[in-house]
This record gives sequence, C-alpha cells and structure tokens, in this order.
Amino acid sequence: MSIQATELKKLKEKLASLETDSQLAQIQQKEETQKTLRMDEWIKFLEKNLTLQKPLGQTKETLWANIIDYFNDIWP
Repeated sequence: MSIQATELKKLKEKLASLETDSQLAQIQQKEETQKTLRMDEWIKFLEKNLTLQKPLGQTKETLWANIIDYFNDIWP
C-alpha cells in the first residue's frame, strides 16, 4: 500500500509540475501575441507614413493649380 501511495504522490507532483509549465506557456503565448499585435500596428503606421501617396498627392494638386493658373492667365 505504501508503494501505491508513493507512486500516487509522485504522479500528483508530476501533474502539478505539468500544470505550472502549462500556465507558464500560456502566459508566454499571450505575451508573444501582444508583442506581435504591437509590431503589426507599428508596421501599419510605418507603411502609412512612409508611402509616397501624400507627397505625390500634394505635388499633383500644386501642379494642376499651376496649370490652371497658367491657362487662366492666357485666356482670362
């Protein structure tokens, strides 16, 4: 009977150890998920701010405004 009790105690300790390891793995997974989400947001921010859409749009507006002013000066 004491052999069974010893084995049962070892199994309970092993189960507790596995549960602790599982909890640590879940915490690490949550941290990695949050880190990934923050990095995704940063990448989107950088892509948005580093594209040439805004400067090109402003250049087009200025160019067309100059063209229109030029033609208005020629044909009032």
